[in-house]
Amino acid sequence: MYADVSRDTFDTLNRYSRVLQQQGRLLLDADFNEQAEILLHQVRALAVDLIGAHGGPVSGCGFALRDALSDEVAGRLNLDAERRQQVEHALANGDLLIGPGRYYVGGLMAECTVPLLFSEQRGVLGGAESLHAARASDGLVLLDAWEREITVAEAPGLLDPALGTVDACARVQLVWQLRLVEGGASDDPESMARQRCGTGSGQLQARTRPGTDPASAGGYTGAENQLYRVEIQHGGGVGQAKWKWSRDNAVASWQVRAISGQEIQIAPSRLDETAPLQVGQWLELVDDATVFGDAPAQLCKVVRCNGDHVFVESARTLPEISSDLAEARYLRARRWDAACVSCVAEDDDGDPAWVPLDNGIEVRFSSAGIYRSGDYWLIPARPATGNIDWPEQRATSGPTSPASLAPRGPVHHVAPLARWGNNRLVDLRRQFRPLAG
Repeated sequence: MYADVSRDTFDTLNRYSRVLQQQGRLLLDADFNEQAEILLHQVRALAVDLIGAHGGPVSGCGFALRDALSDEVAGRLNLDAERRQQVEHALANGDLLIGPGRYYVGGLMAECTVPLLFSEQRGVLGGAESLHAARASDGLVLLDAWEREITVAEAPGLLDPALGTVDACARVQLVWQLRLVEGGASDDPESMARQRCGTGSGQLQARTRPGTDPASAGGYTGAENQLYRVEIQHGGGVGQAKWKWSRDNAVASWQVRAISGQEIQIAPSRLDETAPLQVGQWLELVDDATVFGDAPAQLCKVVRCNGDHVFVESARTLPEISSDLAEARYLRARRWDAACVSCVAEDDDGDPAWVPLDNGIEVRFSSAGIYRSGDYWLIPARPATGNIDWPEQRATSGPTSPASLAPRGPVHHVAPLARWGNNRLVDLRRQFRPLAG
């Protein structure tokens, strides 16, 4: 789930090297978080400068892929008899074994701590069919690494029992997943990996609606400090991508106990008193398959609430999910305030139109570029100024206008690990030796 932060102030264009605390001043979450971002940016940039786009240490280079298991490899991986039998059976049926170790991708250290089968990755669906298709087409195996926010909703151990139900800091977790790409012998692995790096190329502008007459002052009209989150639901190009938004960074979520028909049973939460679900809001059904996979989560609109039983309407029929399956899939319901249809709407002149968001805030999506599912932007709104915290850009001549910003994340770093050729797995990893070696 997403962390409950006031805003995200880190920007590489500022070239800040550290944050200085001043005596007698308030301590803000944004300042602490920016200090961590500054250090991480420096360390990861240094790693890329020294290692390159990707690579692993000669001693302990991780993510070696194997489609067969020898006695020597089994001994080196410390597989006991039962685990070896399980692995050999899986490999005979087309699975892959992922070797333990470290591999750096875009400065991020991806680490596989124990030997793992491809089919054992979190959220993998249809692994055998995908592996067969990739092998038959001389496809690629890519390592995708990115970061995600972790709260007590995913990690109850973050909650100190001494504080009761009051949570403290969240965490950011570096996660990875192996992706399969069907291809041919002429495909360039490095180029295919680069195409999947970063975020989508679509951009967003945000502003407060200007006053059109003396009775309409314009500006942000909300009574509370808010951090609006605009996120892409379905990726695609102009007119294809769809989006959603939340006033509170979509921090509210509930554990799903079961789904039957149009009824979702959720576990009681401390949010039920402070920020209960309301009719007209939207629930996004999130599980491991949507977090680690490529498919977007399903959105459904709340039409009635009866305690922990929520009734919804959805464009797609909800799957029947028992309590055991919901727990096994780690199914959660994340709240959004609205779901919109298309990222691009045209005004009378044929240009991208400003779309009303909430409390006088408007957004405009660029008509060029590709949007990816999960791309997001944050818009801090403050009643003290009657405005939002969004940078301005100045044209060569004339007044300023809201800047067009790329998504803040999630930033994916992708590297080729291996490819099939003549039904043989070819290792594509890069390795480096220690500077003092």
